[in-house]
Amino acid sequence: MDQQNALRSTLADLNILRKKEVEEERRLAAEQKAAMLVEKKRKREERERRRRARDEARKKGEKVVYTAKAKPSKSRKKRKKLGSSYKKSKIYTYHGTKTISPIQGAKVVKGFGAYIDPIYKIKIFNESITLKAPARNAKVHNILNGKVVFSGSSSMLGKVVVVSHSGRMHTVYAGLSKIAPNIRKGTRIKKGYVIGRVSRKLMFEVTKNSKHINPVKLIKL
Repeated sequence: MDQQNALRSTLADLNILRKKEVEEERRLAAEQKAAMLVEKKRKREERERRRRARDEARKKGEKVVYTAKAKPSKSRKKRKKLGSSYKKSKIYTYHGTKTISPIQGAKVVKGFGAYIDPIYKIKIFNESITLKAPARNAKVHNILNGKVVFSGSSSMLGKVVVVSHSGRMHTVYAGLSKIAPNIRKGTRIKKGYVIGRVSRKLMFEVTKNSKHINPVKLIKL
């Protein structure tokens, strides 16, 4: 979630995504994160209460039997409310010809779209995919002819390259371990050009007209 928010901010600064929408999504994400932390604390306290009750019962030679679930806390109700108010990201459905994958032989280890957080049961929309390279220090290729509009680093995302293509399409390569020396803002690069390397996993995102494209609809895997 934090990585996605960091990437949204970068794209908003580049006017690839609309700042107002990104700020609203960031606010909702912050509320969700706060609710998750409160719920985590509540569960920890509940486990501790039960442990103390068991210890006390053992001392007295009694048996502890739980016949009812604990009443949901206000934070838990808030968590459910946040989950139910989930807002789907804007999607652009791509029907064109597929192009090359950023990493040859890569596998998708985290897909595009909605998923339920397994711990907190909050619905989250993943706007990118995560590709796992077949080997360490794998080359990352530009997937279409275009121009570099961003090349830099982030504490949350590692090294990032953003490329602009025709038709107001942008591709984002985040989590790079190295960026090729000649990849700078304004550089025009062709399809297949090596933009950098990745230690193992690449966060790959595609947008068009401020909407998100499912990358697996665009690339060959």
